[in-house]
Amino acid sequence: MLLTNVQLAFSQTCCSAGAPVNSSFEIADTDYPLLTIQTDYNYKSINRLVADQTILLNHPRTRNGHNALVSIHYGSASPFSFGLVLPYIIQQRTSFSEEQSSFGFGDILLLTQYHIPTHWGDWSLGVSSAIKLPTGETDNRDDRSVVLSPDMQSGTGTIDIIGRFSISKKHFVRPNLNVQWSSLYRKNTTNQNFGALKGSTGRAFKFGDEFESALQVSFEMLAKSWFVSPDYSLIFRMTKPNEEQGILASNSGGQWLSHALGLFVKGNNDIGLRAYIELPIMQQLDGLQITTNLEFGLQINYQINLTKNNKNEKLPKNILP
Repeated sequence: MLLTNVQLAFSQTCCSAGAPVNSSFEIADTDYPLLTIQTDYNYKSINRLVADQTILLNHPRTRNGHNALVSIHYGSASPFSFGLVLPYIIQQRTSFSEEQSSFGFGDILLLTQYHIPTHWGDWSLGVSSAIKLPTGETDNRDDRSVVLSPDMQSGTGTIDIIGRFSISKKHFVRPNLNVQWSSLYRKNTTNQNFGALKGSTGRAFKFGDEFESALQVSFEMLAKSWFVSPDYSLIFRMTKPNEEQGILASNSGGQWLSHALGLFVKGNNDIGLRAYIELPIMQQLDGLQITTNLEFGLQINYQINLTKNNKNEKLPKNILP
């Protein structure tokens, strides 16, 4: 049986463009060439109006986002693994006077993961780095041909750098109980020409840098011929304010704490399925913002053994004992 690591998914507020590509950083540790193709669907209800920590009435505004991601991961006996993520973004927003929507391909993510060799038994360390390329749409417009705000675009128009560190322990306290802690920092750059019309100059806009940290606990079980793994996560996220024309933008940035419950299942084949739901615990925001009140998603991954030997002769490192 081939198993893959359960992946964390991080929510975003309405003040971040694009899909939650940070959920695609985890690449399965393996002893042989393994190709993993994963598709993700992610829905975000962004309908909580918050002033600092106070929740206000948001009616009749509504906001939601649909994200579809295709991830291709390659791992081998080498400590290095590689990945590519291609997102597709659909966003919808209504207010008192208008309805807005946008859709299109988002920014591609290229990532490298290094599994740090350890002599600590069931401990595993990983360091990842990624570059986000400006392939997504940045010119989505409303019915009046007015450029939509940066958070409604499918991409950011910038090259951004992401770094991540993770540490995990199998058989934590008791057999089949696993724990993982990971932290990620995303350094965003400035789009110097956002909203520019043909023959004109736009304005400089930069999304605030992001820090995310998550603690996840999962339990592995065998139910007849099925591998089942429920998981629970605590997720902390902090962003700096956005910048417009070099000035910090009000009503942006803050701190979020949420928790997520997921379930991963896999049968006697190479296909795994995970569903999850994420809800907020605490949201301490700078100024007045509309933010996420609910997120859920579905992940399907397919693993392809690239060795010439029978795939049952070698097993990945993260299997049940």
